[in-house]
Amino acid sequence: MNPSVSDKTLSPKFVNLVGTVITFGIMLGLLGLYTLIWRKNPLELYAGERALPALLISLIVFLISLVIHEGLHGIGYRMGGVAWSHIKFGIQWKALMPYAHCKAPMRAQAYGVAVALPGFILGVIPSLIGLTGGSDVITLFGAAMLAGAVGDMMILALLTTVRGNPLVQDHPTKPGFQVLMAQ
Repeated sequence: MNPSVSDKTLSPKFVNLVGTVITFGIMLGLLGLYTLIWRKNPLELYAGERALPALLISLIVFLISLVIHEGLHGIGYRMGGVAWSHIKFGIQWKALMPYAHCKAPMRAQAYGVAVALPGFILGVIPSLIGLTGGSDVITLFGAAMLAGAVGDMMILALLTTVRGNPLVQDHPTKPGFQVLMAQ
């Protein structure tokens, strides 16, 4: 029995356009909430003579975090039962973006966990810690990592349209996945 394939993908232009709007909303929302709670602008970190060192450190942390983000996808795929040999890591040089690609099918629920893992660990948790503890640095980090997970959020939204727990697989070239259905 050969499975039929149903693509659940997004156009890169759509991801960039909608992702930019969502990113702006995340940053404005979290930083605004921080300001309301703590009566302090978290962006003051980048003011005055501290600006250049803060920007350089932020850039280095962000680049390292991108690699960790993709590694967390890989760990999620592995937790979903995929062998390391079916997980490919690389850099899409055209977009200057690292990626983790799962070349083997897995159950939709496990795929959802793998897609959500980096945004939750690097974005949601630090954002909550920063907001509740009054740390501008941790709040900014969490907000930036949530913004970096916007594409993943869009894929998770696509995943909600899939009924049951079928086998799915990362799409080889587009943002999204393929649903494998038995014929």
